[in-house]
Amino acid sequence: MVGNRYDVVTIDLDGTISRVITEEYVLRELAPERLEKYYELDKLLQEDYQKYYEKAVTEQFKLLIGLKVSEIKRVFETIPLAKNVDKAIRLLNDHGFEVLILTDNIDVFCEGIRDRIGVRRYISSRTIVKNDVIVGLGELNLRKDQGLKKYLEKNNIDPARVIHVGDWKNDVPVFNLVGLGIAYRPKDNKIIEEAHLTINIEDFEKVAKLIIALDKC
Repeated sequence: MVGNRYDVVTIDLDGTISRVITEEYVLRELAPERLEKYYELDKLLQEDYQKYYEKAVTEQFKLLIGLKVSEIKRVFETIPLAKNVDKAIRLLNDHGFEVLILTDNIDVFCEGIRDRIGVRRYISSRTIVKNDVIVGLGELNLRKDQGLKKYLEKNNIDPARVIHVGDWKNDVPVFNLVGLGIAYRPKDNKIIEEAHLTINIEDFEKVAKLIIALDKC
């Protein structure tokens, strides 16, 4: 291991790896008739995040039931990504970090994007798939800090040796768990307040270089 402070880098999906909200993008491509319901639920999130988060996000995920996994993965070939995120992942891998996607989004989305960016592991919500079709939801990772905590305990990793990069309110509990929380182009002042470091540059390769420099300090 080249670095001496951190071992793991976890990266949020929507707004961090991806420049768009991935479920909205998928529904627009594959089931546009479901978007109205999706936006109704999103409005609840905007009105009162604390009250409606788990209910609204769960109901949004249910809108994916009936879609084909192969078609979702095809859509993910065109999902707009953060600038140079693939190069950033290569740099982090070469430095010796274990890099994971950490998201409340579903596993099918992670599988759709991981080959494009070179990430093999992810912590996510789970779907039930039969004959290439999403037929239900499994265990959800709505509390990302708890999903990460389980992973770290299973693999005997100290949370203090983890860096998390994210942009939204559900990343705040993760920032409070790990050794270094980086708000990447954050969407809310609360995220800036809770993160250890805020980065507003678009080029994710520069983010990776900064992480490597911090690891060497």
